[in-house]
Amino acid sequence: MKAYLYILKMQIILGLTYRFEVFAVIATKVVILVASIFLWYNIYSGMNVIDGVTLTQMTTYVIISGFISIVLTHNVQFAMNNAIRLGDVAVDMIRPYNLVASYFSKDLGDVVNGIVTKGLPVLIVGAIMFGIQPPASLSHFSLAIVSLILSYGILWFINASIALLSFWTMELGNMGVVMGSIVKILSGSIIPLWLFPDNIRNILYFTPFPYIYQTTLSLYIGKSTINRGTIEIGIQIIWVILLYGLIRFVWKNAKTRVLVQGG
Repeated sequence: MKAYLYILKMQIILGLTYRFEVFAVIATKVVILVASIFLWYNIYSGMNVIDGVTLTQMTTYVIISGFISIVLTHNVQFAMNNAIRLGDVAVDMIRPYNLVASYFSKDLGDVVNGIVTKGLPVLIVGAIMFGIQPPASLSHFSLAIVSLILSYGILWFINASIALLSFWTMELGNMGVVMGSIVKILSGSIIPLWLFPDNIRNILYFTPFPYIYQTTLSLYIGKSTINRGTIEIGIQIIWVILLYGLIRFVWKNAKTRVLVQGG
Protein backbone atom coordinates (compact mmCIF):
# COMPACT_ATOMS: atom_id res chain seq x y z
CA MET A 1 0.00 0.00 0.00
CA LYS A 2 2.87 2.39 0.81
CA ALA A 3 4.24 1.95 -2.69
CA TYR A 4 0.94 2.97 -4.28
CA LEU A 5 0.54 5.97 -1.96
CA TYR A 6 4.05 7.07 -2.89
CA ILE A 7 3.23 6.75 -6.61
CA LEU A 8 0.05 8.80 -6.04
CA LYS A 9 1.98 11.51 -4.16
CA MET A 10 4.69 11.76 -6.80
CA GLN A 11 2.06 12.04 -9.56
CA ILE A 12 0.45 14.96 -7.72
CA ILE A 13 3.82 16.70 -7.42
CA LEU A 14 4.59 16.01 -11.09
CA GLY A 15 1.23 17.44 -12.16
CA LEU A 16 1.89 20.68 -10.30
CA THR A 17 4.99 21.35 -12.40
CA TYR A 18 3.04 21.79 -15.65
CA ARG A 19 1.58 25.23 -14.98
CA PHE A 20 0.93 26.14 -18.61
CA GLU A 21 -1.10 22.98 -19.07
CA VAL A 22 -3.21 23.92 -16.05
CA PHE A 23 -4.11 27.32 -17.49
CA ALA A 24 -4.67 25.85 -20.96
CA VAL A 25 -7.10 23.23 -19.61
CA ILE A 26 -8.99 25.82 -17.54
CA ALA A 27 -9.31 28.16 -20.53
CA THR A 28 -10.46 25.33 -22.80
CA LYS A 29 -13.03 24.07 -20.29
CA VAL A 30 -14.41 27.58 -19.72
CA VAL A 31 -14.79 28.19 -23.46
CA ILE A 32 -16.63 24.88 -23.89
CA LEU A 33 -18.74 25.67 -20.83
CA VAL A 34 -19.79 29.08 -22.13
CA ALA A 35 -20.59 27.74 -25.59
CA SER A 36 -22.65 24.86 -24.16
CA ILE A 37 -24.68 27.09 -21.83
CA PHE A 38 -25.44 29.63 -24.57
CA LEU A 39 -26.60 26.72 -26.72
CA TRP A 40 -29.04 25.65 -24.02
CA TYR A 41 -30.18 29.27 -23.60
CA ASN A 42 -31.22 29.19 -27.26
CA ILE A 43 -32.87 25.78 -26.91
CA TYR A 44 -34.88 27.03 -23.92
CA SER A 45 -35.83 30.27 -25.72
CA GLY A 46 -39.51 30.89 -24.97
CA MET A 47 -39.77 27.85 -22.68
CA ASN A 48 -39.32 27.57 -18.93
CA VAL A 49 -39.18 23.80 -18.66
CA ILE A 50 -38.13 20.98 -20.99
CA ASP A 51 -38.90 17.42 -19.93
CA GLY A 52 -39.32 18.53 -16.32
CA VAL A 53 -35.98 20.35 -16.16
CA THR A 54 -35.71 24.13 -15.82
CA LEU A 55 -33.06 26.29 -17.50
CA THR A 56 -31.40 26.86 -14.12
CA GLN A 57 -31.17 23.11 -13.58
CA MET A 58 -29.77 22.60 -17.07
CA THR A 59 -27.19 25.35 -16.55
CA THR A 60 -26.14 23.63 -13.33
CA TYR A 61 -26.07 20.32 -15.19
CA VAL A 62 -23.60 21.72 -17.75
CA ILE A 63 -21.34 23.32 -15.12
CA ILE A 64 -21.21 20.20 -12.96
CA SER A 65 -20.60 18.09 -16.08
CA GLY A 66 -17.56 20.24 -16.87
CA PHE A 67 -16.27 19.68 -13.35
CA ILE A 68 -16.86 15.92 -13.56
CA SER A 69 -14.98 15.72 -16.87
CA ILE A 70 -11.90 16.86 -14.96
CA VAL A 71 -12.53 14.48 -12.07
CA LEU A 72 -12.79 11.56 -14.49
CA THR A 73 -9.24 12.13 -15.70
CA HIS A 74 -7.29 9.06 -16.75
CA ASN A 75 -4.06 8.42 -18.62
CA VAL A 76 -3.83 4.64 -18.40
CA GLN A 77 -4.33 4.03 -22.13
CA PHE A 78 -1.51 6.30 -23.27
CA ALA A 79 0.85 5.35 -20.43
CA MET A 80 0.46 1.59 -20.81
CA ASN A 81 0.56 1.66 -24.60
CA ASN A 82 3.69 3.82 -24.50
CA ALA A 83 5.38 1.49 -21.99
CA ILE A 84 4.64 -1.54 -24.16
CA ARG A 85 5.76 0.17 -27.36
CA LEU A 86 9.09 1.25 -25.83
CA GLY A 87 9.66 -2.02 -23.97
CA ASP A 88 9.56 -0.38 -20.53
CA VAL A 89 6.76 -2.69 -19.45
CA ALA A 90 9.25 -5.57 -19.05
CA VAL A 91 11.04 -3.62 -16.32
CA ASP A 92 7.80 -2.39 -14.77
CA MET A 93 6.51 -5.94 -14.40
CA ILE A 94 9.43 -7.07 -12.22
CA ARG A 95 8.98 -4.23 -9.75
CA PRO A 96 7.51 -5.16 -6.34
CA TYR A 97 3.96 -3.99 -7.03
CA ASN A 98 1.04 -4.76 -9.31
CA LEU A 99 1.48 -2.98 -12.65
CA VAL A 100 -2.22 -2.24 -13.21
CA ALA A 101 -2.61 -0.96 -9.64
CA SER A 102 0.37 1.37 -10.16
CA TYR A 103 -1.34 2.96 -13.18
CA PHE A 104 -4.49 3.36 -11.09
CA SER A 105 -2.47 5.15 -8.38
CA LYS A 106 -0.95 7.50 -10.96
CA ASP A 107 -4.36 8.36 -12.36
CA LEU A 108 -5.73 8.98 -8.85
CA GLY A 109 -2.86 11.41 -8.35
CA ASP A 110 -3.91 13.21 -11.52
CA VAL A 111 -7.50 13.33 -10.23
CA VAL A 112 -6.49 14.95 -6.94
CA ASN A 113 -4.30 17.45 -8.75
CA GLY A 114 -6.99 18.12 -11.38
CA ILE A 115 -9.72 18.82 -8.83
CA VAL A 116 -7.63 21.40 -7.00
CA THR A 117 -5.91 23.13 -9.93
CA LYS A 118 -8.53 22.81 -12.69
CA GLY A 119 -11.88 21.50 -11.46
CA LEU A 120 -12.56 24.00 -8.70
CA PRO A 121 -11.51 27.02 -10.84
CA VAL A 122 -13.87 25.90 -13.64
CA LEU A 123 -16.66 25.37 -11.10
CA ILE A 124 -16.11 28.81 -9.57
CA VAL A 125 -15.95 30.57 -12.95
CA GLY A 126 -19.13 28.83 -14.08
CA ALA A 127 -20.93 29.74 -10.85
CA ILE A 128 -19.88 33.39 -11.09
CA MET A 129 -20.80 33.76 -14.77
CA PHE A 130 -24.06 31.83 -14.87
CA GLY A 131 -24.99 30.87 -11.33
CA ILE A 132 -25.34 27.36 -10.00
CA GLN A 133 -28.08 25.89 -7.88
CA PRO A 134 -27.29 23.86 -4.76
CA PRO A 135 -27.97 20.10 -4.72
CA ALA A 136 -31.64 19.07 -4.67
CA SER A 137 -31.14 17.87 -1.09
CA LEU A 138 -28.43 16.59 1.23
CA SER A 139 -29.48 13.02 0.40
CA HIS A 140 -29.25 13.73 -3.33
CA PHE A 141 -25.80 15.26 -2.86
CA SER A 142 -24.54 12.32 -0.77
CA LEU A 143 -25.72 9.83 -3.38
CA ALA A 144 -24.21 11.98 -6.15
CA ILE A 145 -20.78 11.79 -4.45
CA VAL A 146 -21.03 8.01 -4.12
CA SER A 147 -22.16 7.80 -7.74
CA LEU A 148 -19.22 9.96 -8.90
CA ILE A 149 -16.72 7.66 -7.18
CA LEU A 150 -18.29 4.62 -8.83
CA SER A 151 -18.38 6.48 -12.16
CA TYR A 152 -14.63 6.90 -11.99
CA GLY A 153 -14.22 3.18 -11.34
CA ILE A 154 -16.41 2.25 -14.31
CA LEU A 155 -14.63 4.58 -16.73
CA TRP A 156 -11.15 3.66 -15.50
CA PHE A 157 -11.77 -0.07 -15.80
CA ILE A 158 -13.15 0.39 -19.32
CA ASN A 159 -10.07 2.32 -20.41
CA ALA A 160 -7.68 -0.02 -18.61
CA SER A 161 -9.28 -2.97 -20.43
CA ILE A 162 -8.66 -1.22 -23.74
CA ALA A 163 -5.11 -0.32 -22.67
CA LEU A 164 -4.34 -3.99 -21.98
CA LEU A 165 -5.14 -4.77 -25.61
CA SER A 166 -1.73 -3.23 -26.33
CA PHE A 167 -0.19 -6.54 -25.27
CA TRP A 168 -1.78 -8.06 -28.39
CA THR A 169 -1.85 -5.12 -30.83
CA MET A 170 1.36 -3.27 -29.75
CA GLU A 171 -0.31 0.00 -30.79
CA LEU A 172 -3.71 1.49 -29.95
CA GLY A 173 -3.53 4.45 -32.33
CA ASN A 174 -6.41 6.87 -31.77
CA MET A 175 -8.48 4.37 -29.77
CA GLY A 176 -8.34 6.65 -26.73
CA VAL A 177 -9.79 9.59 -28.65
CA VAL A 178 -12.50 7.41 -30.18
CA MET A 179 -13.43 5.93 -26.81
CA GLY A 180 -13.50 9.37 -25.20
CA SER A 181 -15.89 10.64 -27.87
CA ILE A 182 -18.17 7.63 -27.46
CA VAL A 183 -18.31 8.14 -23.71
CA LYS A 184 -19.07 11.85 -24.07
CA ILE A 185 -21.98 11.20 -26.41
CA LEU A 186 -23.53 8.13 -24.77
CA SER A 187 -22.99 8.99 -21.10
CA GLY A 188 -25.10 12.15 -20.89
CA SER A 189 -22.07 14.40 -20.57
CA ILE A 190 -23.10 16.61 -23.50
CA ILE A 191 -26.78 15.83 -24.04
CA PRO A 192 -28.87 14.40 -21.16
CA LEU A 193 -30.10 10.93 -21.98
CA TRP A 194 -33.67 11.82 -21.10
CA LEU A 195 -33.74 13.80 -24.36
CA PHE A 196 -32.79 10.73 -26.40
CA PRO A 197 -35.49 8.71 -28.21
CA ASP A 198 -37.00 6.10 -25.89
CA ASN A 199 -35.76 3.07 -27.85
CA ILE A 200 -32.16 4.33 -27.93
CA ARG A 201 -32.24 5.35 -24.27
CA ASN A 202 -33.57 1.95 -23.22
CA ILE A 203 -30.75 0.21 -25.08
CA LEU A 204 -28.11 2.48 -23.57
CA TYR A 205 -29.22 1.62 -20.05
CA PHE A 206 -28.01 -1.94 -20.70
CA THR A 207 -24.49 -0.54 -21.17
CA PRO A 208 -22.19 1.10 -18.58
CA PHE A 209 -22.16 4.47 -20.36
CA PRO A 210 -25.24 6.14 -18.75
CA TYR A 211 -23.81 5.39 -15.31
CA ILE A 212 -20.64 7.41 -15.93
CA TYR A 213 -22.14 10.92 -16.07
CA GLN A 214 -25.93 10.72 -16.17
CA THR A 215 -26.55 9.14 -12.75
CA THR A 216 -24.41 11.65 -10.86
CA LEU A 217 -25.74 14.69 -12.71
CA SER A 218 -29.39 13.62 -12.46
CA LEU A 219 -29.03 13.12 -8.73
CA TYR A 220 -27.39 16.49 -8.18
CA ILE A 221 -30.06 18.54 -9.94
CA GLY A 222 -32.91 16.41 -8.57
CA LYS A 223 -33.99 14.88 -11.88
CA SER A 224 -33.64 11.44 -10.29
CA THR A 225 -35.50 10.52 -7.13
CA ILE A 226 -33.67 9.03 -4.17
CA ASN A 227 -35.15 5.61 -4.91
CA ARG A 228 -34.14 5.64 -8.58
CA GLY A 229 -30.72 7.05 -7.71
CA THR A 230 -30.16 4.24 -5.20
CA ILE A 231 -31.11 1.64 -7.81
CA GLU A 232 -28.74 3.16 -10.37
CA ILE A 233 -25.92 3.23 -7.81
CA GLY A 234 -26.57 -0.48 -7.26
CA ILE A 235 -26.21 -0.98 -11.02
CA GLN A 236 -22.98 1.04 -10.94
CA ILE A 237 -21.61 -1.31 -8.28
CA ILE A 238 -22.48 -4.29 -10.47
CA TRP A 239 -20.67 -2.73 -13.44
CA VAL A 240 -17.60 -2.01 -11.29
CA ILE A 241 -17.49 -5.65 -10.17
CA LEU A 242 -17.98 -6.98 -13.71
CA LEU A 243 -15.35 -4.68 -15.20
CA TYR A 244 -12.91 -5.45 -12.39
CA GLY A 245 -13.35 -9.14 -13.16
CA LEU A 246 -12.69 -8.39 -16.84
CA ILE A 247 -9.50 -6.53 -15.94
CA ARG A 248 -8.23 -9.46 -13.87
CA PHE A 249 -8.99 -11.90 -16.68
CA VAL A 250 -7.36 -9.80 -19.40
CA TRP A 251 -4.33 -8.99 -17.23
CA LYS A 252 -3.81 -12.67 -16.40
CA ASN A 253 -3.63 -13.48 -20.11
CA ALA A 254 -1.70 -10.34 -21.07
CA LYS A 255 1.22 -11.17 -18.76
CA THR A 256 1.99 -14.23 -20.88
CA ARG A 257 2.34 -12.15 -24.04
CA VAL A 258 5.10 -9.71 -23.05
CA LEU A 259 7.22 -8.91 -26.07
CA VAL A 260 9.91 -6.24 -25.79
CA GLN A 261 10.15 -4.08 -28.89
CA GLY A 262 12.40 -1.05 -28.96
CA GLY A 263 13.89 0.16 -25.69
